[in-house]
Amino acid sequence: MSKKTALFIPSPIRSHVLPSFYLAELLSEEYDIVYAVGNHILEELCIENGFKCFTIGGFKIGLGMEERYIREKYGKTSFTRLFMAYFSNELYSLRKDIYDRIVQDWKPDLVILDVFTSTEFFILNQYSGLKIAFFNPMPSIYNVDEDPTVLANAPIENKPKSSKISKTNLLSWFTGARKYIMRLAGNFQYDDLIKKSGIAGSDTLIRSKFTLLFKDIPEIILVPEEFEFRLGGAKHYQFYLGLCQREGRVDTELDALFSEAWPDILKRKDNGERIIYCSFGTFFEGADRSLLNFVKLLSIALKGFENTHLVCSVNKYVIGALKSEGFDSDRVSLFSRVPQPTVLQNATAFITHGGMGGIKESIFYQVPMLVFPLDFSYDQNDNALKVEYHQLGIRGVFQYERVDGIKKKLKEILENKTYRESLRKFKAVTDIRYSRENVRHLLKENFSI
Repeated sequence: MSKKTALFIPSPIRSHVLPSFYLAELLSEEYDIVYAVGNHILEELCIENGFKCFTIGGFKIGLGMEERYIREKYGKTSFTRLFMAYFSNELYSLRKDIYDRIVQDWKPDLVILDVFTSTEFFILNQYSGLKIAFFNPMPSIYNVDEDPTVLANAPIENKPKSSKISKTNLLSWFTGARKYIMRLAGNFQYDDLIKKSGIAGSDTLIRSKFTLLFKDIPEIILVPEEFEFRLGGAKHYQFYLGLCQREGRVDTELDALFSEAWPDILKRKDNGERIIYCSFGTFFEGADRSLLNFVKLLSIALKGFENTHLVCSVNKYVIGALKSEGFDSDRVSLFSRVPQPTVLQNATAFITHGGMGGIKESIFYQVPMLVFPLDFSYDQNDNALKVEYHQLGIRGVFQYERVDGIKKKLKEILENKTYRESLRKFKAVTDIRYSRENVRHLLKENFSI
């Protein structure tokens, strides 16, 4: 008897695709797994990890991507062309054609949709007999009044003092009128999407800080509920799956120098050196000066610790800039991308920006964290608060950290046994609650999967 087909549609972000592999592997016992991703880099990642995959591009509906779409298609944009794209729901027609072909060719029985591409639900909900569930690579993104917000203790930006209101002129009036007309077109588009999708009842749609949520549609959260500030806050259609670590995961786009240098780094570890691992993911795309300075400060701070070696994952532009500025230390190894699980299971401490993928891996390998949130618009600061709350590590302020502060924080997580003990207990609890057997049972009971 042939298997049914499950189609995964993640956001075009590596950190969203990777944790979904755990869920895909579990479902592969009952389903043939197919991925539809936004670019060829992610397509390669899925194929290398044993899944069928194809690319469908990244222009999603209902997310204000019309201007970028028009510029890419026509080379330039105009107010009239942009207005018509919204008013005619041009991206919807384009996307609907793509999904019509996918449904016809692959005949999926189940779609697992990234909650950060949730507006695709407007189209997918129209196909008869198609089961739909969301997956969320972050903790719950519903606001909980009693809990700290994601912006708690965020750096305060210097705001200009209020000035006298300038006289309205014709240009500002014209600009305001255009914005108002475009908002009307966006509202029309939104209403049209709801009508086309057949969604009944306005209470089905829930706007969160990050994305559009759909009430009563199953949401599989690829995080342990124990990482939240409190248990029992989940909606009846939310299901936590734990750390979601897939053994044998294959990473792509790795720095070729890593495989050459890693055996020597392990020898240093065998001789008593502690490995400190630092990675800020893909947040910095270029040779950002603040990151360059931080790496320098970190290398200076490590001089205060005997028998330590820093493995630092930064982009190639940062590496090039540091080398051009004469940065050289036999206690620091710089790579553009490393197989993170391999490094973490040999590390004594992890310096991170607070991405959920790295935090879960750090918990899995029981490595205390020093978290420096970089993006206060999404989950990083919230994650850092929770790391500190559960005593899995401590957090700092990236922009204002200096050598003495880094040394003090490193000393705390390296020498205070509280963090490793908290990590041990946390993992022991989640290993039992989210065993593969329990997770399989949860999926079958709640999703008829």
